[in-house]
Amino acid sequence: MPQLHIALFAFLAATLQTSLFTPFALVGAKPDLLLTLAIFLALYGDEEEWPLRFWLLGLFKDILSVGPLGLHAFTFAIAAIAAGKLRREIFRDHPINRALVVFFAALLANGTAAILQAVLLNSFRPGMLLTILFAEATYTAALAPVMMSVLMRFRLLLGIRRTPDISRAL
Repeated sequence: MPQLHIALFAFLAATLQTSLFTPFALVGAKPDLLLTLAIFLALYGDEEEWPLRFWLLGLFKDILSVGPLGLHAFTFAIAAIAAGKLRREIFRDHPINRALVVFFAALLANGTAAILQAVLLNSFRPGMLLTILFAEATYTAALAPVMMSVLMRFRLLLGIRRTPDISRAL
């Protein structure tokens, strides 16, 4: 049953990402709420469910965007698995840590996808690409603590049990 709720939250995140934040784009960049959902699941979800959920969230972004099918699915899976490996190393409930993890995940996932698409389309302009990537990662990271706080309120629907944070950072 959590898969249905995750799909509902993914649809809601995609809708907000493509409609609500379009007028508020910074340097042409919008926040990646689907990636934030994937990172949230990586930090708080069950480890057995990881790769498939991340891949499906990325595939959903692939379906809604232009580019090769499976590119975001692959980069989301890599970034979220990397973030999931950090879950015991950081204090994941701190808003700054949440923002930093999402920032670097956005740079990794969306940066890899953007560079590959730019190279494949022969439209590689490093200055513009880096500006947009940094703006998107910053925008996504700024909204991540708020979005994750909202998602924590629905953690039972998402199949996430409340467990104390026993990271090594304590």
